[in-house]
Amino acid sequence: MARRRTPRAEAGPLLRIQLRIHGALGIALGPGRAELLEHIDETGSIREAAQRMEMSYNRAWQLVHGTNEAFARPLVTATRGGDRRGGAALTDEGRKLLALYRSMEAAAARAAIPAKITAGGSSVPHRLAALFVAALALLAAAPPARAAETHVAVAANFTGAAREIAKGFAAATGHTAVLSFGSTGQLYTQIAQDAPFQVFLAADAERPKKAVDEGLALADSRFTYALGRIVLYSRDATRVQGETTLRESEFRKLAIANPVTAPYGAAAVEAMKKLGVHDALAPKLVQGTDIAQAFQFVATGNAELGFVALSQVAGRTSGSRWIVPPELYTPIRQDAVLLRNGETSEAARAFLEYLKGSEARGVLARFGYAPAE
Repeated sequence: MARRRTPRAEAGPLLRIQLRIHGALGIALGPGRAELLEHIDETGSIREAAQRMEMSYNRAWQLVHGTNEAFARPLVTATRGGDRRGGAALTDEGRKLLALYRSMEAAAARAAIPAKITAGGSSVPHRLAALFVAALALLAAAPPARAAETHVAVAANFTGAAREIAKGFAAATGHTAVLSFGSTGQLYTQIAQDAPFQVFLAADAERPKKAVDEGLALADSRFTYALGRIVLYSRDATRVQGETTLRESEFRKLAIANPVTAPYGAAAVEAMKKLGVHDALAPKLVQGTDIAQAFQFVATGNAELGFVALSQVAGRTSGSRWIVPPELYTPIRQDAVLLRNGETSEAARAFLEYLKGSEARGVLARFGYAPAE
């Protein structure tokens, strides 16, 4: 009697290929990351790539950050806050590594072997071995040091000082601080909406405390890094003559930052009220979204004068200014805090430590900030 043969189920490939390329600091490329990079390359957007893969934007950003960190230099470059069709792109090295990954994956499938690559393996076919050597060469070109990057949300008044501090931080540690500037209120809104910042340098103490209270930041990391000061400034060398300039009101426009979202704008309003000139000057006020825009109004002549941060004019010899007496406004305590997204980031913690050090304090002094008490 003939022996019955059991039909073979059409269950797909016998082997499940799972290739992972490791960099110095972890997985540089694996199945999920490869698909994410391909979608980013197609759409030019981390957000849209995340939607295609049905994952959260924050998760996609973390995978991109982890990939870049593992390779110790960017495979993906991104501009946080860009629109859905822009803001992200693969670097040349990112495309090369992705192409190598797909080639190795295909070669492993053709060879009908598990795609678990190990150095020194004798059973790897020649084509696959050649690809493996190419991947190793690409990875070997990455810096051996444990350099990483941290994403820092920075109040606009601190722009110049932050850039200098970031340069010193990179030279001292090898890490990179990626800075994003805006008004403190705007930055806090982004943080509350899960923007992937790791460090928050505010222009007040209120919002870092709020971040801690709402579980967005670590309580034991908060500290005052600087005391800000406001100044009445004009590019006209004879325009500003102390508080008399405000009382005489012989100008058309006075620039301030939005007092609702920018602490320096709030301080300007408080000072004018204490001087008793706010109501008279209210029709002449023009508001910038942040202190950087308020300064631009003055610098471009769109406003004859304005309340700006002392740090913005500390290195200027032209124009005229009046440093507003500190008793006219509540001290501008500028706090820093480590956000939850940076809890495990070595670079984020290192940046905050550097901010407390003597090199950073020297930068603060040059930009006109008073030391924290």
